[in-house]
Amino acid sequence: MCFLCFNNELFLPINLKVASMTALSKISIVLVGTKYPENIGSVARGMKNMGLKELILINPAPYKRLEAYALAHKSKDIIDEALVYDNLKEGLGSFKFIVGTTKRVRGRHYPLYTPREIAKEVKRIGSNKKIALVFGRESKWLSNEELRCCNMVSTIPTAVKQPAVNIAQAVMIYCYELYQQIQNVEKIEDFKWDLAENREIEYMYQHLESCLKAIKFHPRVDIKDFIDRFRRVLGRMKLERRDVRLFHKLFSEVESAIDGVNKKV
Repeated sequence: MCFLCFNNELFLPINLKVASMTALSKISIVLVGTKYPENIGSVARGMKNMGLKELILINPAPYKRLEAYALAHKSKDIIDEALVYDNLKEGLGSFKFIVGTTKRVRGRHYPLYTPREIAKEVKRIGSNKKIALVFGRESKWLSNEELRCCNMVSTIPTAVKQPAVNIAQAVMIYCYELYQQIQNVEKIEDFKWDLAENREIEYMYQHLESCLKAIKFHPRVDIKDFIDRFRRVLGRMKLERRDVRLFHKLFSEVESAIDGVNKKV
């Protein structure tokens, strides 16, 4: 895979209540032979956003560099605490379930699973087992020998035959699917519409009409027909009581301004 990096901010909803992060902390991201520190920084950032903590690096190039920390963005701890091993077998020794990722469909007889299917399987296995997701090199991916270390092999389906999903994107996709499956994400409070009653909306239109008369506005059509144009626009919306109050406030300000002008005259 050809791996690039992101600089965009990731904004998470503020109205989400998350359960304990214990299950996600049992899942490790393993990068094999990563060449560019920027990719390690971007991966750390994606992990942090989705609640994963442990990063394992297999025979990486020097990575504790400014380029990595610049893209990590508040994920410096993941880089600093990353575990480093010389080879994959050593790094995976303590894991109970291992997923290898690949870009291409290889000529071996094993099924390929999507990130969502992997996340469901991880959830089924449970949070008491150490789980690793293994990602290959920027250019050579995981070898067949390295994939033999894995219990399942996964790929990200794409619309093109030659996908250019970089390592940070790939890790983020898997982390997001894991987060969605494992965490009990609940809305703290569902939004409740305080819809205005019909009589309140009608009074608003009456106020609009009196406001237009106050500024001596004379439409080319009948004033009622003109108001109907506002009905056509606003009728498509779910007007809440606070929306109606906002319009009343606007109309009242216009009327006050007109009164002030008339008094000066």
